[in-house]
Amino acid sequence: MIESGEHLEYIFGAYGLSALLIVLLSVWVVLSYKKQKNRLDTLKAMGLKRRSERTPIKPE
Repeated sequence: MIESGEHLEYIFGAYGLSALLIVLLSVWVVLSYKKQKNRLDTLKAMGLKRRSERTPIKPE
């Protein structure tokens, strides 16, 4: 077990900061995903399609 040394507050601070950054990055990813999904839904509603969904042009 960790002894109550003089560096204990720095260790807990580092763990706390790391946990906070992981939570903030996770929230950022979720919000970014929702924003991109809304943009794609808007484009689909306008009638735009992905290139992979288009029918290929047949040569004459």
